Amino acid sequence: MMKLKHISYLLLAGILFTACKKKIVEIPESNSPVFVTTGQLGEDNISIVAGDDDAQFSNSISTINGVSYYSGTLIQGSTEIELGMYKGDNELPQLNIDNITSLSSMGFASLPLGPLFEVKRENFENNSNIKEIKWYVDDVYAGTNSVKIFEPGKYRVCAKILYANKYESEVCNDIIVGYTRSNELELDFSLEGNNQFTSWIESTGTVSHVKWYLNEQLISEETSLSTVLPATFNKLKAEVTFADGSKRVRSVMVDGTHSDCSIEDFARQEQNDNLSWDYKLRLNIKYEGNEYSSMDVDNSESSLKISSIDYFGIDSKGNPVYLVKGLLKSKVKSKATNDILDVNLNISWGLGLK
Repeated sequence: MMKLKHISYLLLAGILFTACKKKIVEIPESNSPVFVTTGQLGEDNISIVAGDDDAQFSNSISTINGVSYYSGTLIQGSTEIELGMYKGDNELPQLNIDNITSLSSMGFASLPLGPLFEVKRENFENNSNIKEIKWYVDDVYAGTNSVKIFEPGKYRVCAKILYANKYESEVCNDIIVGYTRSNELELDFSLEGNNQFTSWIESTGTVSHVKWYLNEQLISEETSLSTVLPATFNKLKAEVTFADGSKRVRSVMVDGTHSDCSIEDFARQEQNDNLSWDYKLRLNIKYEGNEYSSMDVDNSESSLKISSIDYFGIDSKGNPVYLVKGLLKSKVKSKATNDILDVNLNISWGLGLK
């Protein structure tokens, strides 16, 4: 078990750093004094104005564990302040700007205390017939018989199963953990002796439409499915649209030979986490030779009190930029010395959103 846990930590560390590919976007008139921070870092007063004393401001849009991360960085000499926000409402196909501009405050992201997603061989109803499961997360091997995910994000999780009777099958599902899911769901099914097959969606939300695919062929668009199943291994996929516009996809493997080799909806295990990084902040600071992060200290009582969020302009990549003003109060911890600084800053910050 210790070996699997070690592998899981390495996996997520690799995902975190390889998925975060930054794209720097230049803000029009980036050195004008519109981007400002003044206040205190620990006991020291600080005032940085983009355009004064070679101070510069830049935006970046990156992807961390499959989720967009929007940040702005203000640099003056060796001092660097990066404030970023994780995207929320990740079930929706596009970013809803109104969900951001309507906010009066933003909290800070906190690291989870344990795994956000965990599936073991024992979780499968037919586990006595399963010899081995090899797990993959975003195409990276994640362990044998059990898988754990520790970082919030959107992941592609695949189970490659070897059964005691030597049959093999594979199912992949997209999961969302550490972020709000407006509609929990589970793809369930029943197979009778004459291969009469039914399948349906168990959900906390209102299902408005389902596309059912059997072995990659669209066979129905009803909210539930009833059909005669071929006497073979059958991949069933449901593309589910909810009344609020959010969309999820679930897949299972159904054994039409009645050899007890089906793969149920293991993605339902995402319902076991209650962490939410939707529109949460992360603060990184380089100051006097030390690197500090808000992620390494308890910021449950910290926040950015927003006085205004206004449209600013279009950057060179065509992304709309919004100017965020407010009072930021948080803590950051030194990665080298473990010293903790209280941060109190009035900010005027730019976020490029898409």
